[in-house]
Amino acid sequence: LPENIVATTSASEALAGADFCFHAVPVQFSSSFLGSISSYVDPKLPFISLSKGLELNTLRTMSQIIPLALGNPRQPFIVLSGPSFAVELMEKLPTAMVVASKDKKLASAVQQLLASSNLRISTSRNVGLRLGSGEKLGEILDSMNQVAEGVSTAGAVIALAQKYNVKLPVLTAVARIIDNELTPKRAVMELMNLPQVEEV
Repeated sequence: LPENIVATTSASEALAGADFCFHAVPVQFSSSFLGSISSYVDPKLPFISLSKGLELNTLRTMSQIIPLALGNPRQPFIVLSGPSFAVELMEKLPTAMVVASKDKKLASAVQQLLASSNLRISTSRNVGLRLGSGEKLGEILDSMNQVAEGVSTAGAVIALAQKYNVKLPVLTAVARIIDNELTPKRAVMELMNLPQVEEV
C-alpha cells in the first residue's frame, strides 16, 4: 500500500474523523455490513458507492440499502460509475467516470477529490437521480435525446453544435482526428486536461 494509506479492520478507527466513506462492499453483503458499523457512522458522512447491482432478496439498489442499513434516510449519498476498469486506473491509463448525486455541491466536491491528470470525473444530477432509482448507466445514456458520437457524422454534428452553441469536446476531438488536425494521443491529453465541470 502507499505510505499514506493505512489498512485496518476497525470500523471505528477507519471512520473516525472521515470526510468521505468509499463503500465497495458487494451489494449482497452491504446491508449486514453497514448495519454492523452504523453506530460509528456520522449522520452527515457522505457515502461514495462503488457497489453495483441489486440486493437479490429485496431488489433494493445501493441508494436504498445505505440509508436503510444505517438507519438514516438523510445519509449523504453519491454514485461513482464507469465505464472503467480497475486495471486502467492502476496502470494510470486515461479513464473517465461519472459522480452522480442529488446534491450538486457534494457531487462537485467528490469530483475535485478524485480528478487527476489520468482520471476525468464528470458530474450529473440527472443521471444521479436515475442511477439512484436502479437504472443502469448504459440504459440511461441510450434513452437520452442526444446525438451519438458517430465518426461518419462527426463533421455535420460539430457544425450543428456550433450553430446552437453546444460544447461537444469528445466529438470535436474525433472530428479533428478524422481531419488529421490532431493525433489520438494528443486528443486524449487535451480532453483529460479540460476544466472539471458539471456535464449532463
